[in-house]
Amino acid sequence: MITWQHGERTFTYRVAAVIVDQNRVLLCRVENASFWFLPGGRVEFLEPAALALMREMREELGVEITIERLLWVVENFFTHCGHHHHELGLYFLASLPPAARWLREQEAFEGQENPSRAPDQRLYFQWIPLEAAQLGAVTIYPEFLQHGLIALPDQVVHIRNAHSL
Repeated sequence: MITWQHGERTFTYRVAAVIVDQNRVLLCRVENASFWFLPGGRVEFLEPAALALMREMREELGVEITIERLLWVVENFFTHCGHHHHELGLYFLASLPPAARWLREQEAFEGQENPSRAPDQRLYFQWIPLEAAQLGAVTIYPEFLQHGLIALPDQVVHIRNAHSL
């Protein structure tokens, strides 16, 4: 994983999937967390970003996704529990295979790799309608996604985002 820690500061290179189906987006959260984020994970050394995202989705959902295109390059700066984070994220529009069982889920569901995770690190996924009122009812990080998911960009956009959790 491309992550460096220096004292109370961490740098991470992350990829994320914007998976949209029937006017809803797939979000995930860590068990007992109060906020949601896009599925994905950390890139390994010498691993192309798109392949890293495909690997992460295989691990988390057990499916081969199709990567459509890059949407956002995000410099995300945040503080969580007094620890400062600098995250460089590539956010891709992606899709699940038409036969994926996850497309039929109506409620929150557990990720496929959960048995290998610590109980407080288990991932849960849920489809959230792509409507301002529905997205506004949940906390999503990075915060720009609250509006960005409703109107996906036609070309790659660079975002600088700063917030505290």
